[in-house]
Amino acid sequence: MNKRFLYPVISISLLYLTACKKDTATITPAPKHANTPTCAYMSYENVGGTWGYYLSMFDLSSTETSKKKYFKMQLKYVGVKDSFEMVVAPQSINNLATGFPAEIIDHPGSGLVNQWTNPLYTLKTNGGSSYIKDTIVRNPQSNTYDLYLNYLSGPLKGKFPNSNFDGYRVPTGANAQSNLHYRTLFYFSEELCYDANDYESPKRIKPISSLYRGAPNYDWKNVSSGIQLLNGSGSTFYFLDFKNWRYFRWEQHMTNVLGLAQLATTFEGYQSLDNLIKWPAGWGKK
Repeated sequence: MNKRFLYPVISISLLYLTACKKDTATITPAPKHANTPTCAYMSYENVGGTWGYYLSMFDLSSTETSKKKYFKMQLKYVGVKDSFEMVVAPQSINNLATGFPAEIIDHPGSGLVNQWTNPLYTLKTNGGSSYIKDTIVRNPQSNTYDLYLNYLSGPLKGKFPNSNFDGYRVPTGANAQSNLHYRTLFYFSEELCYDANDYESPKRIKPISSLYRGAPNYDWKNVSSGIQLLNGSGSTFYFLDFKNWRYFRWEQHMTNVLGLAQLATTFEGYQSLDNLIKWPAGWGKK
């Protein structure tokens, strides 16, 4: 009698132990993409005798300089349908210039990666072949002074902006000439911005959400980079959120209302960053 039920009992026990072993096993999924951008920069450059807009994406997250990566796209068809084509394939930042500081793993500051880093020094390329650290210019007339802002107090003191927009326009009247032109520095993690046209007034520091009527509709704290493109009669502003893999866009343009030329701004909703560009192999959302 006992022998008759021995085999089923043992079989059930083995199945139970096997099931327990599978349930407790830890499976670590591989990352979806090897590289996710930490910052992005737009530049207007003369390449081969032709001026054009370029978008550079950087993944600076590695603590080894040689493993910090970037690639570069050229903007085509501005205004009708923004599209980009690859001009520099993904590669080590050492190919851009050697000696990039290994300690910079996120966002080096406003401007291109060969410009500003932190309140202690500026980072620039020496003839385009290597990076060197230089002292920060304190002259208020210098175009790098407002990226130091040593006279600011509170949450912006000693901090570098994430983005620098030239010519963000806020309409003040009924025609195209009645506009305030802002040179705006954005501090996204602090959710603040600063009008750099006024070098001394603390009143120029304001929440980004109050900058314009469409500004409260976005999650500013998670914006990683902001870039600006001129589009003839106005500008297009891109705000990139790499953490949540999304972006939104503002477009300023001239419109005609009852025979009067007026400045208008279109505030677009969030889209996936997959819709912005065709990402190269190995790049995308974490």
